[in-house]
Amino acid sequence: MAVGMVAVAGCGVIPSSGASARIHGNPDPGGHRLAALQAVARRTVPATAQGVHATVHGFRWDPQTCDGAAPGWSNADVDLTFRAPSTTPLDVDALMQRLGWKKNTSDEPSSDTAPAEGPSGPGFRSYEPSGADTYGEIAQLTPPDTHGDGVWDLDIDASPAEVPSHDC
Repeated sequence: MAVGMVAVAGCGVIPSSGASARIHGNPDPGGHRLAALQAVARRTVPATAQGVHATVHGFRWDPQTCDGAAPGWSNADVDLTFRAPSTTPLDVDALMQRLGWKKNTSDEPSSDTAPAEGPSGPGFRSYEPSGADTYGEIAQLTPPDTHGDGVWDLDIDASPAEVPSHDC
């Protein structure tokens, strides 16, 4: 069985969903979903970022889910890691807005509580397209960990066109 390859500028080479797509439906007709993620990723890295590393995960068939649900396709994602200053959330906010994505305001910690660690803490952001959400895209910016290594993580993912996996 031949497996196709997809090249991403600066991101290496990843296997495509080739033969499985013919058997289980096509998670990404024409490759538009993964191409859209890669385009957003290229355009949302702040100018101040250094040591940018991108990992691309195409759609994968999951024959056995952890909760016993029906099999299906995983989401595709582009995961960017980079070193950048503390102004990164504001820079990414502006870049996402230029691309027509909005920041989810539910991510903001309330003013009457101390900043939390993790997904609701300072610097954490999630975004979604402002217009028609044609591919189920979502992006999350996660600040550097508590070790102070200065590495930010920007994860952008999209749902498959058909037969989605049921994550636990």
